[in-house]
Amino acid sequence: IDVHLCGGANESEAALARAFVARHGERARWFELPIRDMHRAYEASHVALIPTNWAEGTSLSCIEAMATRNAVIATTVGGLPNLVLDGFNGLLVKPGALALQQAIVRLVDDRALCAALADRGVQVAATLAYHDGLADFAFAMQGLGTGAISLAGSEALKQQILPKVAAG
Repeated sequence: IDVHLCGGANESEAALARAFVARHGERARWFELPIRDMHRAYEASHVALIPTNWAEGTSLSCIEAMATRNAVIATTVGGLPNLVLDGFNGLLVKPGALALQQAIVRLVDDRALCAALADRGVQVAATLAYHDGLADFAFAMQGLGTGAISLAGSEALKQQILPKVAAG
């Protein structure tokens, strides 16, 4: 199995990503892509991990992963359970490294499940695309409140607000 870490990170997360890649040689890579090129990462994948810890409205990353026939492993945070039906079009796990690891191993060991989740994810993404006006409105409204805090808020503000949002 090859692991591709795709996305930006703060300095402590970047250090962890670099160490992971260094330990696993050619089997692991970390890169960032502009949003307009993210389809390349999804097209080269079989499983997409959406490991949200704090707040997530309607996850564009999750929808993109499903639309490009990736099995999705997502956390039970924010709006992700509204997109991923556990065992139907992805796997939902509690936030945390152990639960994520167990879900990854499950899909590596059960390729038929992985393919079935990916196929049904395409169907869900197509349904969401049919209702794109509603989805656009939902994205805009959900992103207004927590987006700025997630990206630029102090750690104290994140600790104060984001767990409440994640809990609903």
